[in-house]
Amino acid sequence: MDNERKRRLAALAVILDVTEDNEETGWIANSKRSCWVKPWLTKKSLGVQNQLYEELLATDPEEYKRLLQLSSYQFYQLLARVQPRIERQDTVMRGAVPAKTRLQVTLRFLASGERYRLLYVSRR
Repeated sequence: MDNERKRRLAALAVILDVTEDNEETGWIANSKRSCWVKPWLTKKSLGVQNQLYEELLATDPEEYKRLLQLSSYQFYQLLARVQPRIERQDTVMRGAVPAKTRLQVTLRFLASGERYRLLYVSRR
C-alpha cells in the first residue's frame, strides 16, 4: 500500500471515529432543539430597550441622541437606507426582530461598547 492511500485511510478512520463519538454523546447536527424561543424572549414589548427608546423619542430627544449618537431624523434616514438589507422575514417558529430594533441595538453597541450579551438581554 502506498503512503498516499495509507494517509487517506487513516483520515477516513479518524472521521468515522469522530462521527461515532458525536452520535454517542448527542452532538448531532440535525438534533431537535428543546425549544426554539425561550419563554422570556417572547415578551419583546416589555423589554427595556423597546420601552426606553420610544419614551426617549417622545419626551427627551437630546438623551435619545446621546444614547445612539444620532438624532431621530438621522436615525430614520439611516433606517430607510439600510432597512431592505437588514430586514428579515417571520418564520413559523418565531417572529423576526424588526429592522428598527436591529439598527438600534447595533448603534448602541457601537456607541457604548457594551457587551453584546448585555444588549441582547436588554432587547428581550
